[in-house]
Amino acid sequence: MIADLRLDRRRASHAGIRRAAAAPALAAILGSVAMGTAAAQSPEVSTTSPTPPAITIVQLVEIAVPPGHVLAALKDEHTGALLAAQPIKPGSFACLRRTRPDESPAPLTPVFAADGPTTDFSFLLPPQARGGVKISEIDGGLRVSVCGQAFTEYRHVDVPKPFFYPLLAPGGVHMTRHFPMRADRPDEERDHPHQRSLWFAFGSVNGVDFWTESDKSGRICHTRLSDVVSGPVFGSFTAANEWRDAGGRPLLRDERVFHFYATPDQRLIDYEVTLIASEGPVTLGDTKEGMMAIRVAPWLCLTGKKPTGHIVNSAGQRDAVAWGKRAAWVDYFGAFDDASPARTLGVAIFDHPSNLRHPTWWHARDYGLFAANPFGQHDFEGKPPGTGDYRMESGETLTFRYRIVIHAADADTAAIGAMFDAWTREPALAAGR
Repeated sequence: MIADLRLDRRRASHAGIRRAAAAPALAAILGSVAMGTAAAQSPEVSTTSPTPPAITIVQLVEIAVPPGHVLAALKDEHTGALLAAQPIKPGSFACLRRTRPDESPAPLTPVFAADGPTTDFSFLLPPQARGGVKISEIDGGLRVSVCGQAFTEYRHVDVPKPFFYPLLAPGGVHMTRHFPMRADRPDEERDHPHQRSLWFAFGSVNGVDFWTESDKSGRICHTRLSDVVSGPVFGSFTAANEWRDAGGRPLLRDERVFHFYATPDQRLIDYEVTLIASEGPVTLGDTKEGMMAIRVAPWLCLTGKKPTGHIVNSAGQRDAVAWGKRAAWVDYFGAFDDASPARTLGVAIFDHPSNLRHPTWWHARDYGLFAANPFGQHDFEGKPPGTGDYRMESGETLTFRYRIVIHAADADTAAIGAMFDAWTREPALAAGR
C-alpha cells in the first residue's frame, strides 16, 4: 500500500523531509520500487592516484506512478539526496545525476505525493539546485535562466543569423565577446563582426557564403518557434530557419532543437541541427569558414591585451597546434581576473560520434574563434580543393549534434574527457521533452 504524502511548503524543508523518513507513511513511500542498477564494487585505487571528479549525466528512469499520486522527487540511495524529476512521457522521467566516471550511479527510489494543488516540489531540493530551467519570451527572442540565474538569450529578430548572446557562467561571468552586439567595450577587438557569440552557420552552401555578413552574403532567416518547455531538470525549444541567398531565394531549411539543464555549477546546451535540402540538391563546400562556432571573451584568448587562455583538444594537442586537427572535442580555458582571487573557467564544444566525419576538424584560432567544421579539408589538411565537399540530394536531411559546456577549472580538472564519454551514452531527448 502506498501512503499519501501531503506536503506543506511552509513547514517542509529538505532536512525536514529527511527526518520524516522514519515515519511509517513516508517510509512506505521511500521504500517503494527502487530504480536503477546496484552500484558496482569500487575498484581498489592506489593512495597516490587522484580521485576522479564527479560529472553530471542525464538519466532517464521508468516509473509507474500509482493512481492519485504524482512523482515529487527521486531519492539517491547512496547519498540520501533528493533529485528533481521531469516527465518525458507517461511513465518516463529525466533527472540529473552527479557521479564519478569509475562508479555506477546509485539506485533511485521514487518519492510520491498525493495528487493535489501542489505541483512544484523544488522546495525539497538543496537551495542551489532550485529554480530549474526557465525559458521566457523577450523582444527579439527568448531568455533562458538556470537555477535562478541568467544564462543566455536566443536572438533571431532582425539579425543576419540566429545566435545566443550573452553566454554566462554560473555567477554571471561573460564567456563570449560582446562585439558586434555591443560596441561600447574598449577592451575588445572589433575584428570579424560576423562572429556572434555562439552560432551555427557555414561559408559555402551551393557557393553562397552564410558565414560572413555583407551585401553578397546569404541570411539564415528565422521562421518558427515551437515546443517551448521549462522545467525542474531541463528546458528546451525548437527553432526553424530558412537559408536564403542575397536575393532572397531559399536554398535549404533547418530545424534546431535546444536543451538546457538545471546544473548549478556548470552550464550545458545540447544543440541539434537538422539541415533539410528542401529546395533541391545542396552542396556544402570545402571551406574552413564554419560551422558550430563560439567567439570567446578576450580574457580567454591566447593573444590580445590580457591573454590568459589555452586551447586543448581530445587528442591532447594544445594552443596553436590544435588548429585544423581532428578531435572529438575542443576546450578553451583561462583565468578570469576580475574576481579576487582569479578563477579559471572554460568552455568546450563536443562533436557527437553520430555526426558526419566524426571526429571533426576544428577551426580553432588563438584570437578567440573555435568552430567544429567537417568540410574544410582543403584548408585544414592541404588536400585538393573540393575534397571536403558534401552533396545532399533533394529532400535529404543531415543532422549534427553538439554539446556546449561551460565549466570551472581547466579541461583536465573539469574532466572534460569523461564528460564527453558520458554524453555519448546519454539518451537523446526529443523536441519538447
